Amino acid sequence: MSATYILIDFENVQPKALEQLKGADVHVHVFLGAKNTKLPRELVLALQSMGDRARYVTLATSGTNALDFVVAYELGVLTVQDREGSFYIVSKDTGFDPLVDLLRSRGLRVGRSASIEQLPNLGASTGRGRPRPRSGTPAKAAGSKSAVAADGRPSKAVRPTPRPARETGHPGTGASVEDLRERALQSINARRGGKPARRKTLLNLLRANFGKEVPDARIEEVYKAMVANGDVLVDGERLSYRVSND
Repeated sequence: MSATYILIDFENVQPKALEQLKGADVHVHVFLGAKNTKLPRELVLALQSMGDRARYVTLATSGTNALDFVVAYELGVLTVQDREGSFYIVSKDTGFDPLVDLLRSRGLRVGRSASIEQLPNLGASTGRGRPRPRSGTPAKAAGSKSAVAADGRPSKAVRPTPRPARETGHPGTGASVEDLRERALQSINARRGGKPARRKTLLNLLRANFGKEVPDARIEEVYKAMVANGDVLVDGERLSYRVSND
């Protein structure tokens, strides 16, 4: 299975737990600004337990959008090093979205999520909800003083697991999250009225579209995948969309 890289913009999002990032193929990069001098104990312990799969990238000085530029640079390095990887920027900053769109248009698997909780299931047993197209690899850690190991060397790229044949007809319980996500986008694009502006309304639309054969847990995974891929943008309680017909 190909590796997944999580780039956390800690100035923008401060996660306290990383329970769903413990898969053997998940690498976490935490980007710290000059003012991020204190970290939650739970976060530090979680990163330490990941060994060389977790790295800090730190800035010694502040500047307008300085950390954003570093995140963008490191993401570029990673995509060059691991063309078969999948990448998520964890940040509420929609300014990353044009970069995400550009990289995806070039065949890379890249997405943005507003929180760790909104990331799709990253367990080692499944690749569901990963960003579409293909993407990059681990970068060298920049000036970390953390106890987390960081040798700065890129890990070896792993060829992705072949994708199962796509099902046709009603999605049913056997359809993958990616298939259901694409079906959901087609349904949203086809709507003549306004698109759902609330999470609950969108979930109800997905239930109506998929039918009773798809359980609520799978529908929740589809919603998280849409958010992670940038199809749905979350701003507080309101939703907006950047959908296409591909």
